[in-house]
Amino acid sequence: MDGWSSPSIGKSGACSHHGGVNRIPVTIGLICSFVFSFWVWKKFKKNEEKLASPENKIINQAEKTSAGILKNLNKGACSIWNFFIKALIRVGITKAFDKWPIVTVIASFFAIAIFPPVMATLFVLGIIAFMNGASAETNYFVPKEK
Repeated sequence: MDGWSSPSIGKSGACSHHGGVNRIPVTIGLICSFVFSFWVWKKFKKNEEKLASPENKIINQAEKTSAGILKNLNKGACSIWNFFIKALIRVGITKAFDKWPIVTVIASFFAIAIFPPVMATLFVLGIIAFMNGASAETNYFVPKEK
């Protein structure tokens, strides 16, 4: 046995034979993180009024651009979701679920276990779709924009 039970592992426990646990790198990293965080905060505070100014055209343009990008990403995610739902209807999954709900749930569980990245993507797409109005009343399709 290399040491004994002790609340101060590293002094008299398993690491005692080589002088204990070296905590210096972690401490240096922690101090550097605090210093860097403080520096970023101070820089932000110094420029906060300039950034919030209505005359700041760069910030205004960035907000407009990012809003457009998010709208297009949202629209694309909803289109992919609708395509997925159409494919499931064509394959007949919806009818299978109506006839054998337990079998469908078990098969879905195995699909989640076997294909986690695909299921994680579908989960995110599903959340986006439901946030955009997909529901049982719309057969889980995202309604078209008017």
